[in-house]
Amino acid sequence: MASRSFLAAMQRARCGDVAAQIGLGKAYLYGHDGAAANQQSALFWLARAEQGGAACVRRMIWEDIALDVARRSLQADLVLACYAEGGRAGSSVARWRYAQWALAPDARPQSDRALALAWLRELADEGHAEAAFRLLAWLRAQPAQPTHADELARLARLAAVPPAGGAGPAAGGTEAADPPGLLAQAEALLDHADRHPDVIRFGRQLLERAARTGSADAQFRLGLWHGQMDRQARTLDAGERIGKASHTEAQRWLSRAAAQGHAEASYALACLYRNRHFTRYSVGLADEALGKAAALGHAEAQYQLGRRLWRRRGVDLASRLEASAWLWLSARNGVTQADDMLRRLIEPARPASQRQWDQAARYVMCMSLSGPLRLMGMRVRLAHAFGLERNEMMWLDPLQARHGHCLAVDVSVACSRARPRLILLDSALQQRVLAEACTLFRGGPKAGGEGGEGDEGGEDDRLARLDLLLELARPRLRKVLPGAAANGPGRGRTQDRQPAYNAGSDTQSAARGAEISHDDPARYLHFTHSGWPD
Repeated sequence: MASRSFLAAMQRARCGDVAAQIGLGKAYLYGHDGAAANQQSALFWLARAEQGGAACVRRMIWEDIALDVARRSLQADLVLACYAEGGRAGSSVARWRYAQWALAPDARPQSDRALALAWLRELADEGHAEAAFRLLAWLRAQPAQPTHADELARLARLAAVPPAGGAGPAAGGTEAADPPGLLAQAEALLDHADRHPDVIRFGRQLLERAARTGSADAQFRLGLWHGQMDRQARTLDAGERIGKASHTEAQRWLSRAAAQGHAEASYALACLYRNRHFTRYSVGLADEALGKAAALGHAEAQYQLGRRLWRRRGVDLASRLEASAWLWLSARNGVTQADDMLRRLIEPARPASQRQWDQAARYVMCMSLSGPLRLMGMRVRLAHAFGLERNEMMWLDPLQARHGHCLAVDVSVACSRARPRLILLDSALQQRVLAEACTLFRGGPKAGGEGGEGDEGGEDDRLARLDLLLELARPRLRKVLPGAAANGPGRGRTQDRQPAYNAGSDTQSAARGAEISHDDPARYLHFTHSGWPD
């Protein structure tokens, strides 16, 4: 609880008393007079005192206000100016903080980058390991400003020197580095072309420190380092290796990262289990890790899993569907080999010249149908969009056949000689027609059951509706398709029989079907256009 003197000082500070403002700043900065330590509040009152003419507070700002607090404060410009003033006065802490801020992506517009680089070089020469690392990382990220290899090697060796007292890389009164910072520093040291033993040793120590904090990225990187693999889980060439591979240690750290849901670690673990030089070689564990990586969205894992499932596929449609689904996901994530393989394995829709439903579908779209006849019209449109055979068109259930990447056509229950197949969904027309069909069949009559009977009826009822649709379109088809009057996509016997069209599902449907005449088909539909399309 704040003391009475603190509350009185607060009242005076609000009235503009500079001495009270300085006292409040010190109280919040060091936790005096019952006030909890709060650098944001301390900076606020110190800035108020500086505006009142108290130049002495500038030293407290550059010495005691942390960099992360300064970046988030409204007095950021004042703090940056104080850091620069402290650096010119010879303060290593102020120089280090100014250099970090001036070279960061969120640097203030008035930052002097050249001054920051000069101070980083001085700090590195004085033995400040993290300053050497920051300078090394910045120079390597500037391809337009090439730096001599000897200079980079010297900075890498300076960055690899552990600070005195074992305080870690963030020495010299600076804030402790977080795990992402440790990981970035370790990768910069291990990836450097100098390959000095001290650099490699210290880089590995930093990587292990970051991994022990629980960072999945650090554990993944450490597993790759022990396994001598790159980020694509490929074994490094002899000239690229650093040290000796330890597959056991690699499996240990990769397993820890994979347990946290790290997709790249799961894929690298799968590759490690398939390495025949690994004493724990296991195809089963490799497939398990590969499946986990694929489920987490790793594109290469999805491609490899799809390939293996396709090679092991059985005669059933489900195994082929699962394999093609993984290939499709991999292709969507940018793997071109997956897209090429998918188009080789799944047949596309037939060209328009091979579709016997092309003309019929054009005329069905000009009609407004109702009841089961409307379902048959939608089936004709599906056959037109996907190049279906007659039996496939009549018995396909769009709700069960629809998948994200393909149409699974399997009518073997109703037609034993029909071959199940997959048709790739690769056009906007197919997507639109399939979506309309699923909406219609979901809210309308059922497509049929095990025995081939449903609200749409059996084979004779469906063929009768198909013949009726073709009868309506035949006057125009006769002009564009020679012989269409005698041989349509139906059974070809429409002129020799009266179609037994079942227009409903009540007890009088058969009687109504018997009353249908070829001369008056329009009583069951309504035309939406006055003429036919060309």
